[in-house]
Amino acid sequence: MKVTRAELAGRALDMFRKHGFDAVSVNDIAGSFNVTKGSFYHYFKSKDDILLDYYNNLLLNSNVLLDQILAGPATITNKVKTLTDIAVNATITLGPDLLQRLLVLYLTQESDLTILQEGGYLVNYLAALRTLFVQGKEQGQWAGELSGEDLYWNYIHDLLGLLSEWSVKNGSFDLKSAASKMIALLPAKA
Repeated sequence: MKVTRAELAGRALDMFRKHGFDAVSVNDIAGSFNVTKGSFYHYFKSKDDILLDYYNNLLLNSNVLLDQILAGPATITNKVKTLTDIAVNATITLGPDLLQRLLVLYLTQESDLTILQEGGYLVNYLAALRTLFVQGKEQGQWAGELSGEDLYWNYIHDLLGLLSEWSVKNGSFDLKSAASKMIALLPAKA
């Protein structure tokens, strides 16, 4: 039986979501199509490659979207909210188990994460958020003593903490609601 890369990846992602990333082996994925592990390795180096391909495809046209958001007429606070919504929605789509694995790959640098390379989505996403916080401070839209750079780093740490907590708690709370509460804490001037 001939199986395509897309078919293998789709089935693997379904299996990951149903049984958990660690519980699914390459043998399980190949066996679901009655093909050998060699068929799997023809397309992927590891299960991690499936996850990374999926995440990169999920964000495929997002760099264009980032440019549109930055250039748009919305307030800086609303632009930050939109960028936060993008991260939250991508996280929910990925799911807690797969997000945990992606975080492990990032933190241990076990993989060549193209999303973290220059021009990669995550680098551009973080740069867009940083730009908004710095511009907001320069334009007098943020209250308080913190610089735009410090506001940015505080926000990123809060957002990553929230996403990580959601993942570790296996998606047991409403991530969108929690993110909305976090956005409400931004020091926007009235």
